[in-house]
Amino acid sequence: MTKVLMALLLLSTAPAWAGGDSWAFRVRSVTPTKTGHHLVLVPAETSDRFPACPTVAISVDFQPTQWGANSASLPNEGTNREAIVLLRGVVGTPDVIRFGEMGTGLSPARQGAACDFMSRGLRILEEPNGVKAVYSFFRVP
Repeated sequence: MTKVLMALLLLSTAPAWAGGDSWAFRVRSVTPTKTGHHLVLVPAETSDRFPACPTVAISVDFQPTQWGANSASLPNEGTNREAIVLLRGVVGTPDVIRFGEMGTGLSPARQGAACDFMSRGLRILEEPNGVKAVYSFFRVP
């Protein structure tokens, strides 16, 4: 009985993600701004999410107050910084990185801007195949 309770407790505290998706990109630039960072990513594959985007621009403005009380597995200042360091490490290289969104992870920067987005936080997550990917979070249900 104790083993069953421990297993249930472990499962209830482990982060579980559903509804996320990621795509292959090359990183053209990671530029500091007054409030965060500006990313320019180049799609390395065609996707339904960014079908007409030669580049995808993302303004990352980390906002911890957006997550609410149940935020242990959501982006925090440390996870956001780790993701930025990872992205900076592949700027200008032929290396491909997975970049995705969790839930409403990217919000249009302005109406009609198909390739220009905003993010409120980044986190590196391991995908089911073991590949590490940077995920963007904007709004959490």
